Amino acid sequence: MIRPLALAIAWRYLRAPTRNRFVSFIGLASVIGLALGVASLIVVIAVMDGFAAELRERLLRFDAQVSVLAEDGLGEWRETAEELAALPGVRRVGPVVELEALLVSRRRYAGVQLLGIAADPAMQAAPYGQSVIAGSFADLHANAGGLALGRYLADTLGVRVGDTVRVLIPRPNGAAPSLRDLPVSAVFVAGNAGPDSSLALAGLPIVSELAGLEGRVSALQVSGSDPYETPAVVEAWAAGSERVGAESLTTRSWMQQHEALFRTVELERLAMGALLFTIIAVAAFNIVA
Repeated sequence: MIRPLALAIAWRYLRAPTRNRFVSFIGLASVIGLALGVASLIVVIAVMDGFAAELRERLLRFDAQVSVLAEDGLGEWRETAEELAALPGVRRVGPVVELEALLVSRRRYAGVQLLGIAADPAMQAAPYGQSVIAGSFADLHANAGGLALGRYLADTLGVRVGDTVRVLIPRPNGAAPSLRDLPVSAVFVAGNAGPDSSLALAGLPIVSELAGLEGRVSALQVSGSDPYETPAVVEAWAAGSERVGAESLTTRSWMQQHEALFRTVELERLAMGALLFTIIAVAAFNIVA
């Protein structure tokens, strides 16, 4: 049987004479330690990569890959949406209105991010309807309107589908807040604590009316075939001179929005890699010695 030269040499020195059995044992233990260290490094890197992929999937359930914003909102957003939809790799473009609101029910209250979304699923950049566990997203856009609440948010307010929640939108300069009573139409589970505990969804016209935007939208959310490439394409478009209109646009990608979280995950990955590399180095030095 022909063996590689390196393996043959290693096997020759591991099978030392009797007087060097202790040295042989140390060498064998070092080889085993090196093998375990390499195996552990591979497993940890695979687990961290899988965790990052799962985290990305959960975040993108309720976050667009990239949002296009203007300082005072987007007026002619339909024309801008058509330009975005024509970019390579872009699949969906959806208008949204984002507000900070206070929800009140049964002497309970919670501060939330209120997000107004379009009725047509083709104009929703994130698959909101796939996470519903009670009620229906279709009722958000009924004549009276409705609210979709995260599971933990619904528990905090003590409400179920069919209950009524009062929505308060604060106004600047001490003006009276905007008020609207809306029924709970759906409860969803996004899979991460942020949306599940502090996000409420409603129809775009209702939230736009509460915000007093008069037909403008806060942002256009964009999703594409590649969650890493699409933000770069949209950012290049927003900075380009070929864009029609005088509004100064900025972009915010899902990676920028969750930058601190991904930085923490990457730091943990580097720390685990450094620790396992140290184990491998010690085993390698023992073999050399």
